[in-house]
Parts: sequence; C-alpha cells; structure tokens
Amino acid sequence: MAQDPGPKVIPVTKDGREGVQVVGSKLTVGGTPYDFDGPRTIYGLAANRPTVAAAEAAVGGTAYYSCTDTQGVVYQTDGTNWQAV
Repeated sequence: MAQDPGPKVIPVTKDGREGVQVVGSKLTVGGTPYDFDGPRTIYGLAANRPTVAAAEAAVGGTAYYSCTDTQGVVYQTDGTNWQAV
C-alpha cells in the first residue's frame, strides 16, 4: 500500500507567514479556512478572499472565488488582482 503523502502545503511568502494547505475539499490560507472545489474554485466570505498569490499557488494558476455571503458574486485572478466576473 502506498504511503499517504499528507496535505499539500505551499509557503507563499518568503518568511512563511502565509501558507496554503489543501486537504480534499478544504483549503486553508494563512489560517483562514475555505471550501474548495478543485481544480480552481474557492468559496468563502467576500471579506475573506485570500491574496491572489496564495489563491494561484493553491490551484496552480488562475483561481476563482465565489462569495457565499453576497449571492454568489464570483471573482477571478488575473495574476495581480481579483476581478469580478
């Protein structure tokens, strides 16, 4: 039987203050938990969006963020900012 490699953990900043952890359908960024629907969609409160760098590191490219408290407003990363779509 193959050994479980454990959760995916990606340090995003040089000093390690903001880390990304993906375990199944749960994503944690800098200690803030989110729901995650891979490969690219993160769900959470509008005020709690992770940084673009953290979101893109977690999904391996362009990320989408669906706000659960604003009737599903969706944002997409453009490499620098979150843009409403």
